[in-house]
Amino acid sequence: MKRNLGYSVTKLSGLILFAIILVVSCTKQTECTDPVPPKPPQNSISITLVCTGDIHEFSKNIAKLSTFINQLRSREGSWVYLFMAGDFYLSPKHYDTWLCDDQKITGEAADLKVPKEKDSLYYGLAMSDIIEYLRYDALVPGNHDWKYGTSALAAARYKDKLVACNVTEPKNLTRDFLTIYSEKGRFNINVIGATFQNHLHKKNGDILTIHSIKTQTSERIINTSCKPGDINVLLTHLPDDDDLYALDNFSTADKKPPFDVLFGGHSHLHFARIVNGAAYIKTGIAGNYVGICYLEWDTVKKVIVNKTVKQVCLEGYDPDPKMVDFINQLKEKYPHQ
Repeated sequence: MKRNLGYSVTKLSGLILFAIILVVSCTKQTECTDPVPPKPPQNSISITLVCTGDIHEFSKNIAKLSTFINQLRSREGSWVYLFMAGDFYLSPKHYDTWLCDDQKITGEAADLKVPKEKDSLYYGLAMSDIIEYLRYDALVPGNHDWKYGTSALAAARYKDKLVACNVTEPKNLTRDFLTIYSEKGRFNINVIGATFQNHLHKKNGDILTIHSIKTQTSERIINTSCKPGDINVLLTHLPDDDDLYALDNFSTADKKPPFDVLFGGHSHLHFARIVNGAAYIKTGIAGNYVGICYLEWDTVKKVIVNKTVKQVCLEGYDPDPKMVDFINQLKEKYPHQ
């Protein structure tokens, strides 16, 4: 009885915390103009971590995202890193084309048009090329990304950038984590992934085994993958209560999460907050928003001096003409049947 009561109180506390996050995030930290990072103090540098999630192959905002990323990289140089929090692909069950640009986003994927044609062998290939074009540094697969079959992810050119520590089958499909090494060794970024599945493309005999982030195995991998003296990012595509579980229960000696940043997806919510000392950011659906975490990094002490989080609305950005041309080329290269 005591165990059940404790679980109920913990779950209720998590829900209350999440409600507070939503209320506050609706009124703060949203911009529709080009953000400028804070000026770092002496012996520190500014590092920009950028996240997208749940794009679902909607091409309308991909060209705007390209403009945004190009501006950041042009202004801030090599210390800009781009992450994807899952569901970069579509789910053929709910969509009638592999790259949509004429459908209004009204809610969950199931609210969109039902497919008129059978699944295409080309599903996912266009977005795979776009991921390479935009030079993502790390990606976690989302539940919709399994829909094309695990072989589609295994064959992708960005396979070495896929992180998901809780995927056990098929073996070697994803990495537990990857480390990004900066120039001149000024800092390292460890990126640990965690995902889940409820859309599995089974007709080709796929086997997919994923264990919960709430297991001791997941906690051990995440805790040991986060290295003191490095920047640690947890990249997830999980239900919100799983993210909150990690923020609240995976703790170091100072009662803070072992990771510095949590970029999440799946719920289609968008916000940017600091929770228990960690940046916690989600970016909505279809590329309407981008999440940013600016880190002030002390190059001498090898510690984060300050974190600043923002979410940016891409509505005011012009589409990148080169990306528009590239998308048109992809539509010719991968025709929908």
